[in-house]
Amino acid sequence: MENSKEHKLRKLFWIGFIKTIYVNLKLLPFRQAIKFPIVVTKKTTFGSLSGKLIIKGHCRFGMIRFGIFHSDLRSWKENRTYLNIQGDLIARGWMQFGVGCKINIDKGAVLEIGDNVCIGSSSWIVCREHIKIGSNLRCAWDVQIMDTNFHYLKNIETGKVEKDMKPIIIGNNNWIGNRSSVMQGTKTPDFFIVASNSICNKDYTSLIPEYSVVGGSPAKLLKTGVCMVLDKEEKEIREILKKTQKDFVIVEKSPRVK
Repeated sequence: MENSKEHKLRKLFWIGFIKTIYVNLKLLPFRQAIKFPIVVTKKTTFGSLSGKLIIKGHCRFGMIRFGIFHSDLRSWKENRTYLNIQGDLIARGWMQFGVGCKINIDKGAVLEIGDNVCIGSSSWIVCREHIKIGSNLRCAWDVQIMDTNFHYLKNIETGKVEKDMKPIIIGNNNWIGNRSSVMQGTKTPDFFIVASNSICNKDYTSLIPEYSVVGGSPAKLLKTGVCMVLDKEEKEIREILKKTQKDFVIVEKSPRVK
């Protein structure tokens, strides 16, 4: 498991120290770069790093990690992480990206990410205009978040061609299941869960209440009155279930967001 002591120790040998120095100096002012808030693995590759990282809040070592998360599911050696940052990456706290993630931020585009965010292995973020991700997001593997469909569609009767980019806004405390796609124009409320293999492509904030699960292609409401179990509470529940050998456990009703 990711949290075992042995696994954490092995991660030290995966770090690409020269690449870590390079990416910090390229994206940050020197006074922040020498704190090394960005850590990357040896298998991380770079496109352009002509953009910049803007840290909102306390700058600390290792607060942004590329290519490490989900290494218990996929080998970091066989899945290269790719960074192409030509626009602005705004970081509002701690975050980590799984092995094999691809991050593309076009020139003039803004990718804004909140605190305590985990993006699963082999996920792909394409930001050509603006993507805003709230705090406490959990993405499983093979998730796509793209604010463009890459191509234009023309109405053959009217000649109308719509813009191929629309901003994405992902609320706080969201959970996106594996192999799901979050497409241009998507907006999600807080405490929102997307089931595996789903496609989100609209503004759900006025359609779906908080504490809901959606799923399907396109995603539709499946369940209400539930929320993601996060971090410390998740560990506590796992231990209780392990000790009791029961199929469920009763815990406090109100969500613990961190």
